[in-house]
Amino acid sequence: MTCVLLTLALLLTVAPVQGQDPARGGPGRLFVRLLERVPTERALAAGIRACLRERRLLEHTPRVTLTPRDTVIVLHGTDVSGLSPARLIMAAQGVSSPGPRATVLGHVSLAVPPSRVRRVIRRVLPGTRRVLALGRSASWASIAEDVTVTAECLPLHRAAVIRGVYDALFIHDDHDALSSVEALIQLCAENRVPTVTTAPWLARSSSAIGVIPDLDVAALRIVGLLARPRLASTQVPSLTTIHLEAWRKAGLPSSAGRLAWAHRVHGADAGALR
Repeated sequence: MTCVLLTLALLLTVAPVQGQDPARGGPGRLFVRLLERVPTERALAAGIRACLRERRLLEHTPRVTLTPRDTVIVLHGTDVSGLSPARLIMAAQGVSSPGPRATVLGHVSLAVPPSRVRRVIRRVLPGTRRVLALGRSASWASIAEDVTVTAECLPLHRAAVIRGVYDALFIHDDHDALSSVEALIQLCAENRVPTVTTAPWLARSSSAIGVIPDLDVAALRIVGLLARPRLASTQVPSLTTIHLEAWRKAGLPSSAGRLAWAHRVHGADAGALR
């Protein structure tokens, strides 16, 4: 009789569990919102996937129906109202307020402050006064004494580069202004005008000097917010990088002592100098 009662109790216990929706238990889905054509966002998403290990990171699309158990890592876009009722981790530059009803696990800032760019320019390019800055924010006017800030590089700017009007070119990591920057960097290199950028992909490829957010640290901090949310914004530290080949094309000294202060040196001969 006891065995019969025990069996019946087990059946009554298991039956409701078997009938539940499997999606109700355990952590919800994890999404990332990004633009595939933006190199920085793509690289950061890859770093997040590597830190997650076994948990799957899905790409969010407007067709996805979110639930309160889902989490979206926002790497792109200013409007997050369409992500309700999911929980949010904000790492995009310029994201608007998600509203009082949104659950925000934390905010990781990838922004490089103009003051940091100014310090690097003063250290590695002493005497630089006139800078052509490609970006949409007027705050970049503070990176040097005489700065021309433009959302797009016009023919008159290119002509000024050739005439030697500018001491350096600055390019902000803004996907709307990156369509023809490689040709502009090449033009500046041909006229011995060094380039400074906050775009990690340019710093690794063709830019002489990078003042960029540390994407490895950013990925770790974003993943860390899944386990330990925090209200305060987390600022990602910046790295100073040098691309050796572009450095030489711009006519800058390439001695080991001059490059020793950089966090990272890229280029075919970088290993010989570090």
